[in-house]
Amino acid sequence: MLNRVLIWTILVISLSSSMAFAQSWYAGGFAGWNNTDDTDFLTGVGRIDTSFEGGTIFGFSGGYRLDNGVRLEGEVSWRDADVDKHRLDGTGLDGSKGAAKSRSFMANALYDFNRDGKVRPYIGAGLGWTKIDYDRFGVDAVPNVLNDDNGVWAYQGLAGLSIGIGERWEVFGEYRYFKAQDPEVKTSAETGSVTTDIGYQSQDFLLGLRLSF
Repeated sequence: MLNRVLIWTILVISLSSSMAFAQSWYAGGFAGWNNTDDTDFLTGVGRIDTSFEGGTIFGFSGGYRLDNGVRLEGEVSWRDADVDKHRLDGTGLDGSKGAAKSRSFMANALYDFNRDGKVRPYIGAGLGWTKIDYDRFGVDAVPNVLNDDNGVWAYQGLAGLSIGIGERWEVFGEYRYFKAQDPEVKTSAETGSVTTDIGYQSQDFLLGLRLSF
């Protein structure tokens, strides 16, 4: 999947570079709801399954809009979701705590449909790097199970709708699917100092505002 997204992104950039340049630079910000998927990781006492509460996402982006409908942009974003429950062999553990956090730097290629209209649906994909922090995973009995971070490659798919509210401003709503390569982390000494892979992916729903220059 990561290879397909990379090939798609390179193709869009290559095609757009051979077509006419025009229109404008833009910058914007966004915020919304983050749904971090369940994950699991290995400890010295067994495999822990973890679910998360609904979290937040916010970030900033800026890019260049071509007259062929393509937009090329860079983005920085932050995601944060608290642990809902840790489970050991299917049994919920009392006092589950912790949070999964990420800081991401992405390069996106997007395509605006109906680019001359006030309402513009769009789709896109991105590739980049993210630092994922598994912050103070634990339970009442063992508060320090996992507290580690790692930086890995990541990709995302995007779909949204922009609405112009003037010559230079637009609001937008967007859905994202975000996935990182499995970070490698180490559990605490109390749980065996086990080096383990732990997955990270999320679905995001956000609102934002862009300004064209």
